[in-house]
Amino acid sequence: ASFVPINVPIVLGMLTMHSTPAIVFWQWVNQSYNAVFNYCNRSGMEMSTEQQTVSYALATGSSCAMALLMKRFQPEALRKIPWVLPYISVATGGSANLYFTRRSELQNGTPILDPDTNEQLGVSKKAGQIAFVKTWISRTLMLPIPLLVLPSSLKKFIVEAMWFGDLRRHRRGAVSLEAFLVILSLSFALPACVALYPQKMEVSVASLEPEFLPLRNRHGGRMSHVIVNKGL
Repeated sequence: ASFVPINVPIVLGMLTMHSTPAIVFWQWVNQSYNAVFNYCNRSGMEMSTEQQTVSYALATGSSCAMALLMKRFQPEALRKIPWVLPYISVATGGSANLYFTRRSELQNGTPILDPDTNEQLGVSKKAGQIAFVKTWISRTLMLPIPLLVLPSSLKKFIVEAMWFGDLRRHRRGAVSLEAFLVILSLSFALPACVALYPQKMEVSVASLEPEFLPLRNRHGGRMSHVIVNKGL
């Protein structure tokens, strides 16, 4: 419920403010929010205070560093395609954030459940890897596209089409249009991206470690799949 109101100022800040202090500030704010979101929506694995601190520091640091690096070496691209810098910075920081928030799933595995009884059958590293990759695709690669690319691209198209020609001379009108497009994108972006893969997903037993191949269902037959909580 808080996704839209929290992200509207964050996305607008990243798209419209390109000074060095503004870039650092908005990337820090965004990854701070992502750290909280990742922690609250992890797949049930506990995190130590050290893991949370490392995740937060590396995510915010990598995001700010990438944004400043791109601003330095691609100023022309920043003017022509303003979403490039925020997207790459968000994707970089988001990847680091997700990895360090959920690395225990990659290193130690995640619980696998019986699809009929919901009973835990064991802990699988391969299931943890599958859950991590699908979350990374939907949250880190796909989610920033409607949030950062669409509003900026649509605003550029509308202005160049001369539907609102005065926006070229009035920054307030341009920001208002972009804010409307951001709210529109935010309203469908998270549900659409999260829906790519269900939170409680089916994973084929054949794709897990060999030790799980003998698993049997309640009828005595060979179990074809298990349930894994992917998180969000």
